[in-house]
Amino acid sequence: MKAAVLLVVFSFMLASRGYAEPLDRSGGYVGAEMPFAANSDITIGGFSIDPSHEIGYALEGGYQFEMSNEFVLGVGLAMQNFGTMKYSDVSTTKTNAVMFMVRPKYYLESTNFFIAGVFGYGWSDIDVRNHYNQLHVKDDGSASTYGIEFGADFEQLEVSAGYRDMRATIGVGYQDVNVDTSGPYVGIRYVFN
Repeated sequence: MKAAVLLVVFSFMLASRGYAEPLDRSGGYVGAEMPFAANSDITIGGFSIDPSHEIGYALEGGYQFEMSNEFVLGVGLAMQNFGTMKYSDVSTTKTNAVMFMVRPKYYLESTNFFIAGVFGYGWSDIDVRNHYNQLHVKDDGSASTYGIEFGADFEQLEVSAGYRDMRATIGVGYQDVNVDTSGPYVGIRYVFN
């Protein structure tokens, strides 16, 4: 976690220097995100459990459009791994999602610092294994995410930190399984412009 904080601070220091000429912020991008203190909750048929959680990750790619000097709109696809969630030694849950993402960014005047909203919707799958009775359920459903992000960019590299809530709802048999993961994350993107 210290390395992530140092990376964000270093990036903000580099990005705080002004550029003599404005950057063209339009272009394709690829990136990755890593949560570092996520909280998870699984609800099955109205019964909620608070599992231990292994950290997930996200890989993304898309295109961002410079609408003005201060406003950039990014659209793309993200593959989100929610991590592995364990409830005691009884069950293990793995959830993945593929989402269409929208990221409107507002750049602070004459800087390379930005604040962004993060919104996504797509498809998810869930794999639940009950180790007590060897029950195994695998199914798919919908997923959504929303959050806020602060970041800085310089040249073609963008570093960010934010808070996001990710939810997946999967109909398994006659009941829904809801997975909710929220928490802070750090991210890095490379923009091809």
